[in-house]
Amino acid sequence: MVFGFVLKAVQVRQELNKWASDHTNGLIIDLLPRGSVKSETVQVYGNALYFKGAWENKFDKSSTKDNEFHQGKEVHVPFMRSYESQYIMACDGFKVLGLPYQQGLDDTKRKFSIYFYLPD
Repeated sequence: MVFGFVLKAVQVRQELNKWASDHTNGLIIDLLPRGSVKSETVQVYGNALYFKGAWENKFDKSSTKDNEFHQGKEVHVPFMRSYESQYIMACDGFKVLGLPYQQGLDDTKRKFSIYFYLPD
């Protein structure tokens, strides 16, 4: 389909976005943004993972408070807070926060967590 990109880059991008949207129940709409597929594009590889999990320890909305966040400039944003025991590891220049998901109901004993890498 090399020639398809040369002649129909916009159409190919739209078809791939429709495929992604159709296969993720509309959760991924714009997998390939405007201008990402050009006449020079030879191949496009795509991958998507949909994971629907529930936190092992849910955040209490009443514990969410506005606070300062610094990203070049100071802004005020809502911060979720939790007082549950959490996995935190301090490394040189960053910290890692691991938040576990509830274990599934099957008997595989699989456990999933999400890990946030937080720069100092």
